[in-house]
Amino acid sequence: MRILKIFLLLTMMIAVVSCTSDTTSKETSEAMTTTTEPVTEPVTEPVTEPVTEPVTEPVTEPVTEPVTEPVTEPVTEPVTEPVTEPVTEPVTEPATEPVTEPVTEPVTEPVTEPATEPVTEPVTEPVTEPVTEPVTKPVTEPVTEPVTEPVTEPVTEPVTEPVIIPEGPGFEGLHFEEPIVVAKYSTSSNPGSAYSRMYVLQDGRMICAWPSTSGGMRCMKAVFSEDDGKTWSPIRVLFYGEDQTKTLANVDIIQLESGRVLIAYRSNDKTASEGYSSIRIHASDDNCKTFYPHSIVMELQQKGLKNGVSWGLWEPDFCYIDGKLLCFFAVGKTVYPNPTIPSTEIYEWVEAEGKWQKYRYTSDDTGKTDRNGMPIVDKLSSGGYLMTVETKRYKEMRGNSLLPFLIYSADGKHWKGINGCFFPLNKANGGAPYWVELPDGRIVVAFQTEEDIDGTALDTNKDNCRLTKIVVSKKGVPVEKLTATSWSKSYDPFNTKAGKFGNWPGMLIHKDYLYIYTSTNDPSGQIELVRAYVGHLNKD
Repeated sequence: MRILKIFLLLTMMIAVVSCTSDTTSKETSEAMTTTTEPVTEPVTEPVTEPVTEPVTEPVTEPVTEPVTEPVTEPVTEPVTEPVTEPVTEPVTEPATEPVTEPVTEPVTEPVTEPATEPVTEPVTEPVTEPVTEPVTKPVTEPVTEPVTEPVTEPVTEPVTEPVIIPEGPGFEGLHFEEPIVVAKYSTSSNPGSAYSRMYVLQDGRMICAWPSTSGGMRCMKAVFSEDDGKTWSPIRVLFYGEDQTKTLANVDIIQLESGRVLIAYRSNDKTASEGYSSIRIHASDDNCKTFYPHSIVMELQQKGLKNGVSWGLWEPDFCYIDGKLLCFFAVGKTVYPNPTIPSTEIYEWVEAEGKWQKYRYTSDDTGKTDRNGMPIVDKLSSGGYLMTVETKRYKEMRGNSLLPFLIYSADGKHWKGINGCFFPLNKANGGAPYWVELPDGRIVVAFQTEEDIDGTALDTNKDNCRLTKIVVSKKGVPVEKLTATSWSKSYDPFNTKAGKFGNWPGMLIHKDYLYIYTSTNDPSGQIELVRAYVGHLNKD
């Protein structure tokens, strides 16, 4: 009987074990089925809502690996060993709890946190700070400093340079520096002279131009200075004469307010008894880079000419009077029939018509002179106008000698002769005069003369024996009251050697300096200038 009970008990236990095994298999399969279902739910929700692109790759890989491995291992081991005692408790708890926790927590937390936080912080901070600071500082500071410094320095240099005045009285208070070579126009031992004129352009450069030849063709040459005449550029041709059968001689320069540069010259052609003569102008609109024919002031054709009698048109000179651009030039005795001989013509430029028209003439010297040649006209500080000419009005006393003569006008229209300024003890000439006014009101007149060699073996009675000299008027004497005794003795500022010449002088005042220039063969064919500081002179 006991045996039967034991048998039945064993049978029931086997049945229970078999039933339990089936139940466990069912629960295990249900657990596995239950495990796959919650995996799909959390995968679909976070993929669609937070971020589309970054979630798809990291979600699929971590979900499949942790689900398969932890489920199979813990289920088999606890079932075989602890069969007799609490089978149900350990099977259900470890199957449900460990599967749900690792799946839900790692999927939701790591995806949302790294995606939102690292993107916002690094983008906003570095963009705003580096853009504002480096832009404002380097733009404002370096621009202001280099502009102010170079502007002030060049202005003070020319003022301080002439402060030191050489000791001694000089000549009438003028202390001349050593001559400066402007241009070497000839290497010949017996060169011709160069009729030159200087002018200060609006850009501060100085130009010196003179008629010459190049390759056998008549032309106008020039040099330029950018340091107030201390050094000069190489010689270059400005333009060639329009008609190479006619001369290209004399020269004067002016720059209009528009910037246009005008160069006037004479163009003549003479045979034994006939002659063509004209005053012509070339112009430049690009600051002397190129020139073109601009206009003809006056031209004429003469017949019945005689040797030794002046003819034609000569030596143009520009001047502004009452806002009008005027061109003064000399005319020969044979230009007009007697008894009227207007010795200096004045023509006015009419911009609206693009031509020159007759304005008036300065004087009627019938019976007194051959002509008033080489007019140089400018405005005085007192408001009137002064003209110097070379004249033979002292013919009875001086023969054919040309001497400088002054003509004055209070309004630029009505002119009256004043007096001469140079009367040598011999019968030497004093031709080609040129004048400027000093800051103290005195007048300086330059001319060419053979005064020092008159009557000697060096006197050829030609230009090649004459040198440049100057005279200065007395201080405090108005121009219109100057007499023959109102002038100093003559003086050679170039200290020219005996037997050498200095022809066709010119002058200008520029930056408190008096400039005197001339053509010389001492030692070779060249244009020279000397300077004298006049900034210390005043009318007091």
